[in-house]
Amino acid sequence: MADSPHTDSTSTRRRRLLASLLDRSPYAGTLIPKLPAIERISRDNRQINDILHRLEEDCDGETRQQLVRQVPRAELRTMLYFFEFLYFASDDFASTCLPGCPPAHPPTRSSDDHRDR
Repeated sequence: MADSPHTDSTSTRRRRLLASLLDRSPYAGTLIPKLPAIERISRDNRQINDILHRLEEDCDGETRQQLVRQVPRAELRTMLYFFEFLYFASDDFASTCLPGCPPAHPPTRSSDDHRDR
């Protein structure tokens, strides 16, 4: 069985890095609880994954505060836009703006929920 390219320590480092960057975002309070999903999304997005990979390599061993201070402005701006997009694309945001509206991604129903009329 082949090892996963994303080991637990790599995943932990990625989450710490994302949490540090999220601290700079006004949406951190909403997004921090979604960190596992954000990590997965960041790996699937080539631009974001490349930025995070460079930061992981460049700042190996740095403290989180040192790391975030060293992020190039363009890359930090890209990450902040990424977080903003995630925030506004979330069902949490939609529910605060449109109270009473169903979420954009409603849960799927089981076959038991369907009733004949």
